[in-house]
Amino acid sequence: MNLIVVFTTINKEFQVKKSSPTKQRQSKILMQQKEKDDKTKACLRVILDIESTVLSFDE
Repeated sequence: MNLIVVFTTINKEFQVKKSSPTKQRQSKILMQQKEKDDKTKACLRVILDIESTVLSFDE
């Protein structure tokens, strides 16, 4: 789980360092980034659900 979080952080930093594109492209990139973030959050939620399920089976 930690690896996914670290990867998204590195990804964001890398995008900031790139040369700044035009405003139109920038807003498009922001939208894509938001979609990626939403997908990542959904993945993390699924992972957390699986982990809590596994924990409840252990008891």
